[in-house]
Amino acid sequence: MASTTLPVPAEPQLPEKSTPQTPPSAAQSLGITGPEPFISSQLSGPLTPPMTPVAPRAFSPTDSIGSTIRSSSDTSQGFEALKKSGILLYPFEISTWKDARGRTIEYGRGAWSTVCKASVQQSTAVMLPTPPTSPQSSPLIVALKSPSSRTSRTILRHEARILTHLHDTAGFEKYIVPFYGYVESSSAIVMSPIPLTLSSYLMDRASKLPSGYPRTEPIIGSPHVWLNIAHHLISALHWLHNTAETAHGDLKPHNILLQPSSDSMIPLFLYRPVLVDFSSSHHSSIPIASDAFSAITREYAAPELLTLSVLQDPNTVPTASGDVFSLGVTLLAAATGNVGIYSGPIYIKNAKATQGWAVMDFMRSEDGGARIPRDGVVEKAVAPALRKKDEGRIKTAQWQALVQGMIATECLPETFPT
Repeated sequence: MASTTLPVPAEPQLPEKSTPQTPPSAAQSLGITGPEPFISSQLSGPLTPPMTPVAPRAFSPTDSIGSTIRSSSDTSQGFEALKKSGILLYPFEISTWKDARGRTIEYGRGAWSTVCKASVQQSTAVMLPTPPTSPQSSPLIVALKSPSSRTSRTILRHEARILTHLHDTAGFEKYIVPFYGYVESSSAIVMSPIPLTLSSYLMDRASKLPSGYPRTEPIIGSPHVWLNIAHHLISALHWLHNTAETAHGDLKPHNILLQPSSDSMIPLFLYRPVLVDFSSSHHSSIPIASDAFSAITREYAAPELLTLSVLQDPNTVPTASGDVFSLGVTLLAAATGNVGIYSGPIYIKNAKATQGWAVMDFMRSEDGGARIPRDGVVEKAVAPALRKKDEGRIKTAQWQALVQGMIATECLPETFPT
């Protein structure tokens, strides 16, 4: 499929001050190219460090995303030396990027934080010709998640503990956003810069579908593509629950990033979906931050978590069955393109959310509802996750097997639907 490439801007020069100068376009500075007509933005450069970094030279945001910088301290101490109270600390000084008007360049914002584009000051790091055996490394361009208020500092510290635990768990590379550490002085989290969310991708596709696109097929692609995306996300949830022993707590398209991947495990899809935002997550050894669970998104939350008694209980924690329900609703959004789930005034939306077991019927009357045909692929794959009683919902291992079986019987299309 035809794609267009934005011109790469000239390499900007850093001033003597620590704040980098920003090129005219944030997208261009990340090396973003325009993919197929449905996608608003895409990273073209690699997001993981190469095995042998180039020699030090002038800083260039357009070609240094894949470059590796390392702490100037003794790297032989390894990963554990940079931990404190179970949290991986970020050892480099960092500066946020500004646009031409002096405003911070944002990737997004949520209930507790703002995520901005940032870069590492080279004065605090050295380039090494070959990587040591167990270093901590970071790209030059990063995403910085900062608390939006004093009260949210505790929540981001909790999230940093969760992310450290997840990155200590085998298999994390396939399923969660790359995490580089926690800035203790500002309670900020440093992550890989992946600006495209599943929610943005779906809304973009829904607004640009060509005439003639099958009205009963998933917005995100053919039934085969949708099933493979579903299987990958179910596998991510299975890893999170059973290997990392963690409940996410706020699964939705907004908390799934699309990492460009030339070797994606999903046929005919350009991205690898990864989970992000673990501010509401729970692991038995990590106490949940006070009020963290109060920011859940009602449209995607399991109905048993929306009762007044549960919402008012400060000790409420997310559950595996609640995550299964939330992923089921997320997969409905991936089929319909309707990431808002319910329309109407807020009290109508809240009322429908408390009866979430009927979400498929509700969504059939909304935009894109024809993409959930009765007894079709989407309904068969998602219905077991949306049962009213949490104990009756499908477990992730069974869900993986169910969708894998459906993939085996679904015809593989020759091309990505346009």
